[in-house]
Amino acid sequence: MTTALNGYRYRTTGWIRRAGYGTASAIIAIAAFLALRGGEPPPEFPVPERTLQGGAVLAASGSGASVAKTLTYAVTKFGAKGDGVANDRAAIQKAVDQAGANGGGVVYFPKGVYLVDDSIVVSKDNVILKGVGPESEIRITKHPKRVVVISGSSHNAVRYLQVSLGVGDVQRHDNDEGIYVTNKAKDFLIEKVLGNGKGIMARGEVDGGVIRDNIIKKTLADGIHLTGGSKNIVVENNLVSETGDDSIAVVSYKAQQMLCSNITIRGNRIYRSHSRGIAHVGGEKVLILNNRVINTTSSGILIDRDGNYDTYAPDDTRVEGNTVKFAGAYALLTGERGNSFGIEVSAGALSVVLVGNAVSSGAGRGISVSAPGTLIQNNVITGNGSIGLQVDGSDCSIIGNVIENNGTYGFFSEGSDRLIVVGNQWLNNNTSGGQYIDNFLLKDSRHSIITDNESMETRERMQVERAYELVGSCQGTTFDRNKMKGTLLGTDISCSA
Repeated sequence: MTTALNGYRYRTTGWIRRAGYGTASAIIAIAAFLALRGGEPPPEFPVPERTLQGGAVLAASGSGASVAKTLTYAVTKFGAKGDGVANDRAAIQKAVDQAGANGGGVVYFPKGVYLVDDSIVVSKDNVILKGVGPESEIRITKHPKRVVVISGSSHNAVRYLQVSLGVGDVQRHDNDEGIYVTNKAKDFLIEKVLGNGKGIMARGEVDGGVIRDNIIKKTLADGIHLTGGSKNIVVENNLVSETGDDSIAVVSYKAQQMLCSNITIRGNRIYRSHSRGIAHVGGEKVLILNNRVINTTSSGILIDRDGNYDTYAPDDTRVEGNTVKFAGAYALLTGERGNSFGIEVSAGALSVVLVGNAVSSGAGRGISVSAPGTLIQNNVITGNGSIGLQVDGSDCSIIGNVIENNGTYGFFSEGSDRLIVVGNQWLNNNTSGGQYIDNFLLKDSRHSIITDNESMETRERMQVERAYELVGSCQGTTFDRNKMKGTLLGTDISCSA
C-alpha cells in the first residue's frame, strides 16, 4: 500500500509469527551525547517572480491553470515581522487563509523568529508552510498551545521550519504539540522540521501521511505520537532526543473506539528518551524497522496492551533490523524508573515477530517476551545486565539467535509450553559471576522441542554452571542434538516426563 502524497511503499501483510529479545549488561556505559544537526536549507524559490495582490508571488512560468500550485505567499507581505518581538499570529493566519482561498500554495517564512500566541490553523487543501530551515522559527508564547494545526484538509505540508516552545517552567499537557494533524486530514507531509520543545501528533482518523527527516528534541511529552485511528502513515529518518515521554508512540485507546493501522516506523535515530524509545500500545499492522534506539530510561522498544490506559491489544507487529543499546541506562542519570528491557513484548500482544535485531548493553533483560506465539529469530543479544532472553509465553519459536555475555542466564523460561528452540547459540553468559547460573534454563515446559543448539563456556575461569538445565515437568518435550563446550557441570536433565 502507498500513501497518495509520496509513493513510499510499506507492507501490510498479516503475520502469524511472533518475536522476543534479550537485555542489558553488567557494566553499563552511557552512550555519548549526540550533537543535533541543523535542518537542511531548501532550494531557492523560483525566480523571476512577480507580486500579486495580497502579497502573493507567482513564478513567471506559471499558467492560469496551475496558479494555485505555484503561488507563494510570503508572510512578511501580510504584515508578519519575524523580529522575535511582534505577535505575528494574525498576519501568518491571513497568509494561510489567502492561500487556502486560492486553492492552495506555499506560505513562505523568510529567516526570522515569528512569535505567535495561538495556533496557526491550516484547514484548506494544498496549503504548504515552508521556511528556509531552523532559521525560520515559529515560536509559541503561551502554554498549552499547539503551534500548527492541520485540520480536515488534504495534501498539506510543513517543511523547513522550526516550531518551538517560548515559555519556560511549564508542565506537559495534551494541547502542547508543535504540529497537530487531526479531523480526518489526509496525505500530509512533515519534513525537515526542527521541533524544539515541541513534538508531532496525528489524531482523529488521519489517513495517509509521512513524517520524515525531522529533528525533535526536549519535548514535554512524546516526540511523535500517532493515535485516534490514524492509519497509513510512515515515520522515517527522524532524529528524536530527550523526549519527556516515549520518543515515538502508536497508541489506540478503547475510549476512542478506533484502531491505528498500517504504520511504518523505520530508520529513525532515538537518543536519551525519558521513557521508551518506540512504543506500540494498541493498533494493528505496525512495522518497526531498522531504527537505532540508544539510552532510554525504560524499555528500548515496547509492544504492549496497557491496562493502566485501557488500550487495545497490539496486533500484527514486526520488529526487524533494529539496534537497541543501553536500554534503561539513562535512568541512572535521571533517576526515573521503568522496565529496563531492550525489547519488551507483554502478554497482551498478538502476532509479534522479532527478527534480526541487535540488543546490547542494557541495564536489565535483553529481550523479554510474555506474549504467546511470538517468533524470536536471528537476533543478537549481548552484554545486557540481566537475562539475555526470557520467554514467559507458550507457543513461541526461538530460532537462530546468538545470546552471549549477558549478566545472568542466557535463556530463561518457566511455565511456557510448546516452545520451539532450534539452532541458537549461548556463549559465556553469567558475566555477573552469580552462583548456579546456566546458559540455558527451562522449567516446567511441556511438549517443547529443543534441538540443534550450541552452549559454550570458553573463559579461562568458567562462570556458567550448566550448558543446559531442564527441571520440573517436561512431559512430551524433545531434547536432541544439542552441543556443549566447557561449563562447570555440563548438562542436567532432571525434569519429570
